[in-house]
Amino acid sequence: MRRSALWGILFAAVAGCYGWTPLLGDGRGVEGGAEYASVEDAADPDGTPDAPVYPDAPPGPCDVPDLDGDGWASYACGGADCDDSNPDIHPEAPDNAGRWTFETIVDPYSGGDVSPDDAVVGSDGVVHAIGVGLGPGWPDLQDMVYFRLEGGAWSRDVVIPAEYLSQSRITLDAAGIPHAMFQYDARDGIAVHAVREAFGSWRIEEFPRPMGSYSFGPFVVEPTGVIEVLGVDRTEDGPIVLSVASSAAGGWTIEPIDPEGTADDHTAMVLAPDGVLHVAYVAETPGGIELRCAARGAAGWSIDVVTDRVLDGQVALAVDSAGKRHVGAIGPDGAIYATDASGSWVVEPIDPDSGGFGIGLALDRDGRPHVVYGVLGWSLDVDLRYAHRTESGWVREEVRAGAPPNGDAFRFGLDGTGAAHVVYDSTYATNVGGAPPDGIDQDCDGIDG
Repeated sequence: MRRSALWGILFAAVAGCYGWTPLLGDGRGVEGGAEYASVEDAADPDGTPDAPVYPDAPPGPCDVPDLDGDGWASYACGGADCDDSNPDIHPEAPDNAGRWTFETIVDPYSGGDVSPDDAVVGSDGVVHAIGVGLGPGWPDLQDMVYFRLEGGAWSRDVVIPAEYLSQSRITLDAAGIPHAMFQYDARDGIAVHAVREAFGSWRIEEFPRPMGSYSFGPFVVEPTGVIEVLGVDRTEDGPIVLSVASSAAGGWTIEPIDPEGTADDHTAMVLAPDGVLHVAYVAETPGGIELRCAARGAAGWSIDVVTDRVLDGQVALAVDSAGKRHVGAIGPDGAIYATDASGSWVVEPIDPDSGGFGIGLALDRDGRPHVVYGVLGWSLDVDLRYAHRTESGWVREEVRAGAPPNGDAFRFGLDGTGAAHVVYDSTYATNVGGAPPDGIDQDCDGIDG
């Protein structure tokens, strides 16, 4: 005890010569009330002391307001994260995981599974689909059938009975009325436009197919009733040209857009709120494949090259209220998202190194993009994933493992409440209604679910 006391006195005396005193037990020094990490830090060789840390001013609780690194500050620090210890809990998190429900699309007439060719979701959450259904003439003939999911139950209308039809597409006009287009297989060059009227009846209009011997793709209906069809046109032995066919003036006119464009599920078309027609597509050029966007203005079509880091696959397009474009596509490393909201095109990965297999995109009421996409696994099964963008990046979730789509087509939309609806192959998936309570409020809205 006496020897320890003497060493303490000697140590204090030496420390006094350097103008600092030790703190007991932790080896740090104090000079004038300022704490240093070590004796050497108290005075550098040049005599300049390091910046002190004052024992009476410990770090504040909000020096790191986002402890779990999820991009949201905690409630205690003025943020909106109700649990700053868990990165899976924040205002943009899905509540709850496992909230998706699935059902097989069944034809009410035959009881068999149905794989619609195309589908669209209304703002009221009603799902409209078009495809081949079985009828009395099967197997020699087939019906073109409209399927409708409303109130939790599927219903059907026969649009064209007892024919061979293909390449069916569906869209909604400004009033929410469904329109369908398809072609006769047995009557070369004849296409059909069908409009749903009261009590499930359909008004049928036949006309020469506007795209010659090649298929047409998506279409829109202008508020004036004019139909705009995206597809390819080709003269005898001539090049394939991405074009839009318009039914204005009582007859079809064809406007070329790009001689390097492709068609079918590799294109998307949107009529913007301001009436401007936009298309997104994959172009095959001598130098490789490019993702492009085009817009029709008073002077004709203007074309932007978005990126050459793209694969030849499904393209999705949405236009926000400001006229800015949002595009989903498949890149070499998986699903990608591109937008010109900043005035120039910005491309970012949605799910890096995921591998990509089909994509759908929609905007919510705040203009934020939501996507569904497929991820091809080692077993060649396709996992369906869903992601939405927040200020801090993409929030992803796996919807279903082993969900092989029909080709690479996902038909996807959001209803007026922000709920997601997906049609692929013979499956309908939705997160409407959430999931059963799990005791955790993942999105910090005060409601479990």
